[in-house]
Amino acid sequence: MPDPFQGRAPSEGAPYDNALTIAPSDTTDLPVIPAAIYIPHVLAEDGSIAQNSHSLHNVQIQLQSGEAITILSAGTVNNQPVLLPFRPIRILATGTSASHITLFW
Repeated sequence: MPDPFQGRAPSEGAPYDNALTIAPSDTTDLPVIPAAIYIPHVLAEDGSIAQNSHSLHNVQIQLQSGEAITILSAGTVNNQPVLLPFRPIRILATGTSASHITLFW
């Protein structure tokens, strides 16, 4: 998996050039190591809320060291997006309550 930040000083700050919304997986690594992750507000096809970014979600991530940790986060606080400054190699389905997560890099 390519790491566009290899050789650069770590920074979680914007602006970001790319974003990709993914579904968590216990078996598939992320297509890129992100600079930050975000839990978006997701609507179902019928317009109902499928994932509320104002609710707290568990996000189980696998770090580059191989360690898996659980983060509890809301996608927004006071209508401002909350970006999680983690650079995981995988976002695990087991232990993650969010069904869609956006990667920024």
